Amino acid sequence: AGEPEVTVVLNRLLDVEPRSFRPEPVVQLLHAMATYDICHPELCELLALRVGQFMPWQFKHYQVTQLLGAMTALPNARDDAALKMLWTRIKNLDHRLREWEVSHVEVILKAMVALRVR
Repeated sequence: AGEPEVTVVLNRLLDVEPRSFRPEPVVQLLHAMATYDICHPELCELLALRVGQFMPWQFKHYQVTQLLGAMTALPNARDDAALKMLWTRIKNLDHRLREWEVSHVEVILKAMVALRVR
């Protein structure tokens, strides 16, 4: 995970009951780990499993792109149930919304290629 202090903090998160993680902190953690290139395979797997336990409507459009970006960057953050849920969310979003910026579409397309989604 890089710095020893970061590893200590992330290891503490492994002791937290997974069901106590809400959607927003899970998104923020995975996004930060991908953004700052923090490698902690065990925590990535735990968080990805948790993502797959949420309902699609619990994520806003930008959180979907953050999660897909994290899954693309962090191999251990890839979980079939989580990906299925995210694709369901994308299919159900109103694609005419102005919230869909080019950068969001780019992240989604990169994820589709990297994660081999058709």
